[in-house]
Amino acid sequence: MSEAQMTAGDLRGALADGPALPRSIVSMLDVTRPMLEHCFRMAALLEQAPRTSCAGVIAGRTMAVMFYQQSTRTRMSFEAAMLRVGGHVIGFADPATTRAVGFYEETLEDVVRFTAQMSDLLVLRHPETGSAARAAQCSPVPVVNAGDGYGEHPTQAMGDLYRIHKHFGRVDGLTVGIVGHLGWRAHRSLVMGLSLFGVRLLVLEPPGSSMPDDVAQLLRQRGTAVEMCGGIGEILARADLVTTLGVYHSNFHADFDDKANVASKQSTPTPDNYRITAQAVAQLGRPIAVLHIGPIADHIDRALDPMPQAHYFKQARDCVWLRCALLGLMLGRAP
Repeated sequence: MSEAQMTAGDLRGALADGPALPRSIVSMLDVTRPMLEHCFRMAALLEQAPRTSCAGVIAGRTMAVMFYQQSTRTRMSFEAAMLRVGGHVIGFADPATTRAVGFYEETLEDVVRFTAQMSDLLVLRHPETGSAARAAQCSPVPVVNAGDGYGEHPTQAMGDLYRIHKHFGRVDGLTVGIVGHLGWRAHRSLVMGLSLFGVRLLVLEPPGSSMPDDVAQLLRQRGTAVEMCGGIGEILARADLVTTLGVYHSNFHADFDDKANVASKQSTPTPDNYRITAQAVAQLGRPIAVLHIGPIADHIDRALDPMPQAHYFKQARDCVWLRCALLGLMLGRAP
């Protein structure tokens, strides 16, 4: 049967024909390579199947988004994914509209437990590292970590890995350049995911920073080859793909309304040896994929946007389909 002929029942059967995911997705340490590969297969299948069939995968289920911290792509990606597989979305995008701040200061645990009574799955973004684990511990329904302070962002990493696998047809054997601090949550989760495959990492840390000890220890344990680089030219010359968050970053611990701290851009310009320019990419004379989870500042030359090496817009699209698969796998098997 071709993908175009698949019914909602066929898709549910395909989702069930693989390893079960953890009840909650808090860390990339919860995820195995077989789980990731099944997610890749299911994301591709859902993307190719009729939209009417996709809309029956988890029809009637409700996802609650609980965003204590600003988001553009992650929140809309989850909401789009839930709608595509037939579910409903409730929740908040600003805690100022809830009793979690202000006079009442309702605890995270209470917001989680009450919201879980109205939904089948919670998606949480929170400025406090470890908040997703706290939520998963007390929640009667599954919890997905959409970013917890300087902890992790596991579904972003899963979507990035899906983009890489979809473009190259593999992850094993690739040389991956990473620009930015490996202690930032998206990079931390991506490196954890990449370490499940036979990759070589070329890392360009920001000035004055170094790889966190826990990340270095995990990479050693998993036998992942890592080289620290001194400039972007070194990475571009050798990598199959490069992903960057720049060298200046927002404060994940800042309050939601602290505009100075949560700003993604800073007035300090990115040093030239950390910037990816269209000219440098064009002069390589070979294919390279440039990824970025957004928002993009001056560390990527916007003349790169229309070039085939720019994958960040496709990356955002593929993250939606990966999350479709993830939600189908988590809720399709749930009682």
